[in-house]
Amino acid sequence: MGRTHDDAIAAELQQFHEHWGDYVCELSGICDRREAEQSYMGEREWLLKRLFAGGEATLFRTVVLAEDEVDQGLTGCPRDLGIFWTSDKTTAMHWWPGSCYSDSHVIPTGQVCRVFLKAVIRLEDIDLVPTIGCRLGSSWEGEIRLKEGTNVCVEEFEILDSYFISPPLVTSP
Repeated sequence: MGRTHDDAIAAELQQFHEHWGDYVCELSGICDRREAEQSYMGEREWLLKRLFAGGEATLFRTVVLAEDEVDQGLTGCPRDLGIFWTSDKTTAMHWWPGSCYSDSHVIPTGQVCRVFLKAVIRLEDIDLVPTIGCRLGSSWEGEIRLKEGTNVCVEEFEILDSYFISPPLVTSP
């Protein structure tokens, strides 16, 4: 017998409590399990029925890219541009990324620039539980987390500042 919708929701809530409960409690003060579940379900409904109505949403991100990556063109071709996106254009425009794409990528060295990206993301490409956990913990960011390795097609991009030299990262011995 297959998994029911209620079973899937119960599994989501369990994952939420295990991985995001303390974070949400600490940052938003939602510590009661029942209240946290109500908040989770409210945010889930908003994401599915409002932001991702029709199965996709326009999202934004700022990244630091090497000059040759920008010169090759960013629009059209699907590629992994990281997991941290936002539904809030202003937040994305003013974000200074600490990493290029995600935790597994670093800012390139040499000639680089900050690039603002706009893309349409499919609902099935978002990592729902971490997205909701982040949004409940710090809603001002409007964060949407993609599944690792999701390829994105950029619709528009804007170079936010001129090229500058990014020094190599120094690591401690």
